[in-house]
Formats: sequence, C-alpha cells, structure tokens
Amino acid sequence: MAKRLHMTEKEYNAAPGVRRSDLWRINDSPEKYKWVIEHPIEPTPALIFGAATHKYILEKDDFYDEYAVAPNIDRRTKEGRDIWNLFTQENENKSIVNADDFTVMNDMRNALVDCPLANKLIYGKGQTETPFFWKDKDTGEQCKVKLDRLVRIDRRFVVVDYKTALSAKTDVFIARSEERRVGQECRS
Repeated sequence: MAKRLHMTEKEYNAAPGVRRSDLWRINDSPEKYKWVIEHPIEPTPALIFGAATHKYILEKDDFYDEYAVAPNIDRRTKEGRDIWNLFTQENENKSIVNADDFTVMNDMRNALVDCPLANKLIYGKGQTETPFFWKDKDTGEQCKVKLDRLVRIDRRFVVVDYKTALSAKTDVFIARSEERRVGQECRS
C-alpha cells in the first residue's frame, strides 16, 4: 500500500526510493545510472525553464520561495551592475529566471487558466505535488513518485502530469513524447 505525505521538493529528493526516471536510466544502462548518481549534471537552461514553469503553473504561491525574476537591466552600466549585484545578493539561494522567460511562463499559465478543461484539471479541486512511497512487493525495493495533480472527476481519479514542450504541434509533441517515454506504462 502506498503512503502519501506532504513534503517540500528538497525533502522528497532526499527521501529514499527509486523513481520512474531512475528505472528508465537503469533500463538504458546500469552503468550510466550509477555515473549520473555519482556525478550530478548541472541543469541546462531548458531544464531550469521547465522546473521553474512547473513550479509557477502548479504552485504559484510558493514560486518566489525558490525562484527570482531577474530585473530587465543593462548590466554593462555601473547602475545596472549595482542593481544586479544587489539582486543576486538578495536572491543567492534562489534560481534566477530571466524576464523574457517569465513572460512566457505567465502566458502559459494564463492559457491554462483560460482553457476550461485544463483549468479544471490543474486549478480545480484536487491535490498538487503529492508524493507517494511504497515497497515493491516483487523486489522489496523502496519506490517513490510525486504526482503533479491528483483530481477526482466523475468518481474516477485522474493523474495530471504537466510537461513543458518545444512545440504544441500534435506531430512534434507525439514524436518528442515517444522519444522521452512520456506516458509509457510503469507498473508498480
């Protein structure tokens, strides 16, 4: 039986357990999985954008606890450098999102709010960022998952997994999803 808790992202990451992404890595190459665990990779701008957007879409009230939006300034000037230095000092433990990316993130959120079905799934009654932990009965391995959204519609539970994408064009989205294994069955 899975156990559901409420916890921060940092607490969830530190909790023991194998995630779906770990299983995909192990399936590709156990050696690669071990190497990635031992040598964490710096997140790319695309990953930072995705994580920031994810936070802003699903947990807007907590967004500014982890992220800061950079001022739109000219850092080549003394005044710009002074503003930037103060900004970075005040936000030293936060990830920085540039103003243009934040505009895109806000537009994405507004589009979801304006779409009745997306609004119901993402902002309607339900649970957000809900972690579950369980022990696999076949292997004894501790497992974990964090659901973006868990909503109940017409006596059914629906799991919502929000992803950013390079394109919303159907053929591009499907091809990229298949490439990244989004939505493939993962048994627990």
